[in-house]
Amino acid sequence: MKKILVPILAVSMVLLTACSSSSATSTATVSPEASESVSTTITVDNDNSTYSYVEDENTDAGYNISNSIITPNNLIVADDNYLYYVKKGSDGLTHLYRSDKDGKNETMLIDNCGGNLNLVNGYIVYSGQSLYDIYKYNISTKKITRIFYGVYESIYAANNVLYMSNSLNGIVSCDLNGNNYQIISKTNSYIAGYYNGYLYYSYSDSTTGATVLNKVKIGETTSTVVLDDSTLTPLIVKGGDVLCLTSDSATSSYVFELYSLDESKVTDTVLSFDPNTYGLNSIAMSKGTIYFSFVEEETATPTATADATATVDPTATAATEEVNNLYVYDIASKKTYKLGKTTNVLMMLAGKYLYTIDGDTDSSYKYIDITTLTRLDISGNSVKETDIFTP
Repeated sequence: MKKILVPILAVSMVLLTACSSSSATSTATVSPEASESVSTTITVDNDNSTYSYVEDENTDAGYNISNSIITPNNLIVADDNYLYYVKKGSDGLTHLYRSDKDGKNETMLIDNCGGNLNLVNGYIVYSGQSLYDIYKYNISTKKITRIFYGVYESIYAANNVLYMSNSLNGIVSCDLNGNNYQIISKTNSYIAGYYNGYLYYSYSDSTTGATVLNKVKIGETTSTVVLDDSTLTPLIVKGGDVLCLTSDSATSSYVFELYSLDESKVTDTVLSFDPNTYGLNSIAMSKGTIYFSFVEEETATPTATADATATVDPTATAATEEVNNLYVYDIASKKTYKLGKTTNVLMMLAGKYLYTIDGDTDSSYKYIDITTLTRLDISGNSVKETDIFTP
C-alpha cells in the first residue's frame, strides 16, 4: 500500500510519516448502532449516536485547501454540475478533464495542466505543466489567460485574491488579472487557510525552531502573529479552528489538538495515535469535521483452501495485512468514529463530497495526477465507496 510522505516542515514530516507495525487492541464497549471500537491509542467516545456528514462546498471566500498540508497540489474541484480533475493522457502529460459527477462524459479541457486547482468566479485557476506559471480558464468562454510567472507549490483563492505559496521563497499575492502584486512572506511558508477576512499561514522560526501561525488581512501585507508555541505545530485553519500537532513524551504518542482563533487557546484534544501502531496517511478538514486516514495492520481476510480436511495449528500466528481506515472527528459532539476501510490513502474535498485518490507522485511525494478517483458517501458511522474512475 502506498504511503503518503508529508512535504512540509521537517518537524511535521517526522511526526506524520510513521508506519504501522502491530495490531491494535480494542478495549472499548460499543453499541450495535455505533461503528467499530478503536484501540485506546486513538482516543474515541463512540455511543448510540450516529455521525452526520457535514457538506463543505467551494466558495469564493477560498476553495477548500484542507489537504494542502499533505499534498500542496490540489487535483480536483467541483461545481454544481461537474467534476474537474487532473489526469495523465496517452501522451504522458497531465491535462485538465471535466466529467459529470458520476465520472461519465469525460472531456479534456486543457492540454497543459499541472494542478493547483481553484474554482472561483467562473474561472478555474491552475498551474501549468510541472507546476510552472499560473493560468485561469474561463469555464463559459473556454479562454485561457496566463496570470503569473513562477513556480509555486500551492495556490489559494480568497475573495478574488490569489495567494501563491513556495516553501523556499514565501508567499506572494495578486488579483485574478495578475495585477496588484504583493509580497506577503519572504521565508519558508505554507498557507494554512482562511477565516473571517484573513489569510492564515505558517512558517518556521529559524531562531526558536517553532512553527508560527500568522494572519494577514485579505488584500493587505502587514501580518500579525496568532500562535507561537514551540509545543504546537499549526496545520490547518478552518471555520475558526486550527488543527495543531503536538506530542506526548509520556506515552510516545502524537496528539492532534484544536486551537480556537476566537478564544486564543487550545479547546479540545481531537485524538492521539501511537506511531508504532498507526501510520497517518492523510488529513482533510471541512466545516465542523476532521477526517484522518490511517494505515493499520489487521488480521488478514482468510482465503479458502482446496483441502477441506486440513487441520489448523492453534499456535500459529494469524497473517496480517495493511489496510487503510478512515476516522472522522465531529467537532461539535467531540466524538471520534472509525468509519471503515477505504481503497485509496489520499483525501481531497471537492464540492459536497469527500474523495480519495491514487496516482503518480514526484520526487517529493507530491501527487501530480489522479489515476483512481473514489467518492466517499458517509452516513450512520459507515462509509461507502463509489468509484468515479479506475485505471
